[in-house]
Amino acid sequence: MSDKSVNKSADLAEEAGTILPESDGSVTLLNGFKVTVNRLRLREFLALMKVVTRGASPLMAQIQLNSTDDTAEFAKNFLSLLLFSIPEAEDEIVDFIRVVVTPEANDPSTLLDIEASLDNPDLEDVVAILERLVAQEADSVQSLGKRLSNLFNLAKKIGQV
Repeated sequence: MSDKSVNKSADLAEEAGTILPESDGSVTLLNGFKVTVNRLRLREFLALMKVVTRGASPLMAQIQLNSTDDTAEFAKNFLSLLLFSIPEAEDEIVDFIRVVVTPEANDPSTLLDIEASLDNPDLEDVVAILERLVAQEADSVQSLGKRLSNLFNLAKKIGQV
């Protein structure tokens, strides 16, 4: 491995550490409330797809989510795509956040306060939630992309596409 490759890998790892902090899935919102960012299941994934398809359609050609990239590069591009989607997918991002987070509270009053804060969240909270999501899900989304790409290639080979 050349020195240039080693330096690039080290730079990506350092950048990924900044973008993808280690955590248990919890995010503390600016107002002090804690929420857990859930793993993507069907409803969360479909809500995420609404954000991306409505908000980032014009950017899809510029921000490539390549399933063969290393995880750090894929995660960086995935996070960029999500962040650039926000201005064109305002309602979709708020709906997505409501679906993907679970408040860490049992008190009904606190739950109502958290729900109210998620109706118009601080931008820093949105970024923190998306960072946590990407840290948790980049591997899974990348793996799913590889599987779908393989299925698409098979369909092309047998004349179904």
